[in-house]
Amino acid sequence: MWQIYAELFGLMVPLAVCLTIGYVWSHVGRFQMEFCTVLVIRISTPALVFHTLSTIALEGSDLMEIALLAWAALLLCAVMGAVCLYVFRLPVGGMLPAVTFPNTGNFGLPISYLALGEQGFAVAVVFFASCAVAQHTLSSLALQKRFSFIRLFTLPPLVAVILAVIGRLSPFDMPGPVLETTRLLGALTVPLMLLVLGNALANMPRTSLRIGSVLAALRLCLGLFAAWVIVTALDVTDEFGLVVMIQMAMPTAVISYVYARASGAQVSDPVAGAVLISTLVSLVTIPILLWWLKS
Repeated sequence: MWQIYAELFGLMVPLAVCLTIGYVWSHVGRFQMEFCTVLVIRISTPALVFHTLSTIALEGSDLMEIALLAWAALLLCAVMGAVCLYVFRLPVGGMLPAVTFPNTGNFGLPISYLALGEQGFAVAVVFFASCAVAQHTLSSLALQKRFSFIRLFTLPPLVAVILAVIGRLSPFDMPGPVLETTRLLGALTVPLMLLVLGNALANMPRTSLRIGSVLAALRLCLGLFAAWVIVTALDVTDEFGLVVMIQMAMPTAVISYVYARASGAQVSDPVAGAVLISTLVSLVTIPILLWWLKS
């Protein structure tokens, strides 16, 4: 278990550096929050989703099975989260994404690799892509003032998914320059999100940390419980089930804050607190979870 703690510390150092840069930037210069938010939502994240789905080395049936498991676990977590937020008299619409969506990317992927190796990592990448499709599509749709099917199919994350699926079904290989371009743009996503979060933490009131603690507790507890219910009910016993358990136990996704900030709602500070607190708590809970799953 101490080895797992050491690996987690290594994962946290780059995250902490990016957060610190964003934190310091808010005091020594003018941080372009709106520019970074738009860049993440409309360009870098769709590129990341497209590149991930285009390059993943799994069969179509496996992709669909993992996606269905991911969406089932997210749906159950969202239902339970909505009930809990209503009971606590917290804004359901603005805070539910922070409770529902885990950090399956820059946190969940390395941990899945650490616990399950190459095969588990491939499954975790598909889980990440499936979660990203749901999160970015629904979050982008929530920012729209009016629902429209036309607008739905013009959302950048969903367009990226459609293009990636068409590319996989095509008998032709995806052009190398396209993959390289989307890889470069997608690589911007995590650093930019962490800079935005660090900037938000610099100006966060203490009351937001209290509410953020509640959101963090719901994210970690409900996520793991939802995964356990789905895996047990469907009798998933291979790497698929382990990946679902690990990924759903991850802390609040950083992108949840980006969307909360873009929505203009008065929930962005508590969501930022949820990201920070759930990530710190995960340093203790994840090694225990991995020990339990392996045993």
